[in-house]
Amino acid sequence: MKKNRFLLVLSVAGLLIACSTTDKVPEGDQLYVGLTKIEYKNYDHNSHFYATQDELEAALACAPNGALLGSSYYRTPFPYGLWVWNAFSTSHGHIGKWLTKSFGKAPVLMSWVNPELRASVAQSVLKSHGYFHGKVDFEAITQRNPKKAKIAYTINMGHLFTFDSISYVRFPNDADSLLQASRKEAKIKRGDAFDVAMLDAERQRVSNLFRNNGYYYYQPDYASYLADTLLVPKKVQLKFQLADSVPSRALRKWYIGNIDMQLRKQFFDSLENSVQLHRLTVHFKGRRSPVRPGVILRDLKLRPNELFSYDKYIESANKISGNGLFSMVDFQFTPRDSSETCDTLDLKLNCLFDKPYDFYVETNYTGRTSGRMGPGLVVGFTKRNAFKGGEKLDINLKGSYEWQTGHTASGKADNIHSYEYGGDASLEFPVLKHRHFHSTPTTLLKASTSVINRAGYFKRHIVSGELSYTFQTSETSMHQFAPLTLEYEYMSSHSAKFDALLVSTPYLQVSMRDQFIPKMRY
Repeated sequence: MKKNRFLLVLSVAGLLIACSTTDKVPEGDQLYVGLTKIEYKNYDHNSHFYATQDELEAALACAPNGALLGSSYYRTPFPYGLWVWNAFSTSHGHIGKWLTKSFGKAPVLMSWVNPELRASVAQSVLKSHGYFHGKVDFEAITQRNPKKAKIAYTINMGHLFTFDSISYVRFPNDADSLLQASRKEAKIKRGDAFDVAMLDAERQRVSNLFRNNGYYYYQPDYASYLADTLLVPKKVQLKFQLADSVPSRALRKWYIGNIDMQLRKQFFDSLENSVQLHRLTVHFKGRRSPVRPGVILRDLKLRPNELFSYDKYIESANKISGNGLFSMVDFQFTPRDSSETCDTLDLKLNCLFDKPYDFYVETNYTGRTSGRMGPGLVVGFTKRNAFKGGEKLDINLKGSYEWQTGHTASGKADNIHSYEYGGDASLEFPVLKHRHFHSTPTTLLKASTSVINRAGYFKRHIVSGELSYTFQTSETSMHQFAPLTLEYEYMSSHSAKFDALLVSTPYLQVSMRDQFIPKMRY
């Protein structure tokens, strides 16, 4: 039986190796076997060239059959996927179809690679990076086997066009003043290389600038670029100008008007009552607001009679959505009236409360190399908005039990079973008064206790408490500081057997004595 299997494997391997890699190449086509090294001409070594080079290589890259780690240049000597395809792709049997589908790889043909199309894409990349006179040429290099070919690309970068002047035209006086005051933050400056990506970045910067200064309805595509490459040879005269058909409301500054916040526990709740605080009106169902209005004002950065700010809107949306109270938050800005002179946006903020409770159960099973093992269990619940101030209360109980499954080193059975039980209670609440942070800072108060019992030896208690602060200063930076963490461990009972063990083991005398441990953590 083993001999027959060995012969079958040898037969299949021999069949695959005997198959030509070009058997399935149609007449008039060639098997693509990779690129030669791309040749670059007429360029300067600088960061702009290297960034452009990366995009060019990505546009021209194409992995051949048997590519080594996906490379466009190097192949393995064993393109088994192509072998399988050539051997079984025309098979009508179930095994042949399965082998083709699971392991086969169709030949990568020159007609599919289409080097002419890829060269045109690469030439577009050159133009988008300021190489307006750049050119991409290619040549198909036939190999010893005339049905195989490599592609050789030659890229003449040509002169790199840079900005000679940049002007902003046709903007209203107030908008133009904003542009002139923020020229230092511009993404494009005189002398920079022409780059479409940077033009888009500047267009977006201008849009954000306007929207942060009251122009609520302004959009990036309301302005366009006009480039002149003839006035100054090999330079670009750039104009960034306002479009002709911009809606009048997009060129008007808008102020925040009334703010209505609608709090619902269910989507179709009818809101019967309301409370007002500093021109913020909170509508809710029931006799009392489900959350204190001050908690809402803390996270809402938009204020009545202030100019609309896109950054403040995004910050408000992130903080209100991220405070853990709501499953849905929707901002609706509506002009107060339809007149041509209206400059006030009333804000309706719809918030749907998340479920107030979470209940969780965690189980585990521990096995030690000493032969001790046993189960563990944690049961707890979390209450959101526990005291109507955005707090989160978490309480859990935990326990575990272990027993000896084998024998001790002395050869005697160990009937000493261990167990541990305890609980944690924590309250996390937001800091109401704080400077600007990426998210609302929180304070955590936590207390925990546990009892460790080792039958026949001791019972030990551990009590701890913690005060910590968490604040996020940016999208990628979070800080956690615990200025005070206290832990007290003490022995409530112990046996004569354990006392005898302490006498003979000085290390245990130190580690198992009663101790008070203050800690600080950052």
